[in-house]
Amino acid sequence: MKKTLLLFVFLISAIYSTNAQNLLKLDLNVSTAVNDYFGDVNLGLGAELSYLIPLSERLSFGPNAGVTVFFVNGSDNNSLVPLTASGRFHFNERFFAGADLGYSFIFIDEVDGGFYYRPKVGCDFNTISVLASYTGITQNNGQFSFVSLGIEFGL
Repeated sequence: MKKTLLLFVFLISAIYSTNAQNLLKLDLNVSTAVNDYFGDVNLGLGAELSYLIPLSERLSFGPNAGVTVFFVNGSDNNSLVPLTASGRFHFNERFFAGADLGYSFIFIDEVDGGFYYRPKVGCDFNTISVLASYTGITQNNGQFSFVSLGIEFGL
């Protein structure tokens, strides 16, 4: 009984210490399209929320979800809602590289969604990070891609 209780206390403390290291990140970004998939795209504004769990001192992994709205000349605005897995590797205390992989819903009449990928690099300033990324969404109708610059806040 004492061994079971001791094991239970050890597991609870391990789970608690792991959860204390979790990082919730809010990324606010500005984007512009690389190709003309949606026509004339002037600007895109996006927000993403990531919950990164440290797997080691330099590597973290977790779920990510967001929304990006593109303002298109002469038509309705187009929205993307990606649901992805996010990974990040810290080269040192400041610089990191990462990627998001998953699926993005595209809210346009004739377009469904597609495979979503987003490689990114950034510089970490404790609770605020600056990052740049390239995003691609591949589907049967073609590929939509854009570049982004954003600020990420640790929550």
